[in-house]
Amino acid sequence: MRLPQGSFHLIARSIADVGPDFDVESLHEDDIDFFVERSFDTYFTERGLFGTVDEAARMVERLQGIGVDEIACLIDFGVDGKVALDGLQTLNELRLRYQ
Repeated sequence: MRLPQGSFHLIARSIADVGPDFDVESLHEDDIDFFVERSFDTYFTERGLFGTVDEAARMVERLQGIGVDEIACLIDFGVDGKVALDGLQTLNELRLRYQ
């Protein structure tokens, strides 16, 4: 699987400091798979509000513990619109819990 260079540079930069001469095309497919999987795992477990309200609440509590008092969310409208909008209901439940 080959990713567009711009997309992969974003993924690679989220994991490690890569220099301006970083060449995506020089990587083996296994390396790309590793970077994509690692990036997903990092965002899913450490940098986002994913899953149930209770699962996302753990992230909110972690953020509150380090002094964060406001959280912004990006909504992926690349998925079906109804799915994206339904997710707002879950997000609202989380918001109400910490109001």
